[in-house]
Amino acid sequence: MPFTVHVWGFQLPDELHTAAIYDSGLSERWMIPGQTREETVRQYWKFMADHRVCPDRISPDPVLNYKDGQVTADFTEFDKAAEYYFDVLHLPYSYMPGLFYMFGWGFPPSEKFGEAPYEGTYPYDGVDRSKLRPEFERAFQACLKVYWDHMKAKGWADKVALYISDEPFAGQPPILAQMKALCAMIQEVDPRIPIYLQQPGRTSRSGTAP
Repeated sequence: MPFTVHVWGFQLPDELHTAAIYDSGLSERWMIPGQTREETVRQYWKFMADHRVCPDRISPDPVLNYKDGQVTADFTEFDKAAEYYFDVLHLPYSYMPGLFYMFGWGFPPSEKFGEAPYEGTYPYDGVDRSKLRPEFERAFQACLKVYWDHMKAKGWADKVALYISDEPFAGQPPILAQMKALCAMIQEVDPRIPIYLQQPGRTSRSGTAP
């Protein structure tokens, strides 16, 4: 059948302006034969960038350790990947490293940087979910601040969000109290840190506690 095509007189910009994130977790079964993991991951990233969608997270994570109140950090490999992700492919967005992911499915927060979130033993039955251990808060905030300051120095801070929870079951009062406590802890580092959570059937992204 005959048809007519109208070609509009503009080009799509190299830089994407929509943060359509699609998880691209690659297990060993997806590695391309003859390539290193890094080469395969970068090939997937480029494929997604060429098709104007965004992967979920930069890998590898930075190396962050907390001991005796001090943070040691190594961003060497992370920066190499982030420079390719943000500066070469011009991908617009990424979740923060999985080091900062907190919990899902109604569970308590996971241990972070050697500190448990609550007193007692997992699953912390009967604990007040709104009261995080001060040691947990100090360790998490110290590591998050080092990461956040690094991202600001690199000019990448406006391209990341802290994915705090997948399907938190926030309709349960203890989980809502837990979520508020975690968001408050994060925003004490910097209220401009975007916090993202995913609810069943919908998503929510906010810079403020729920």
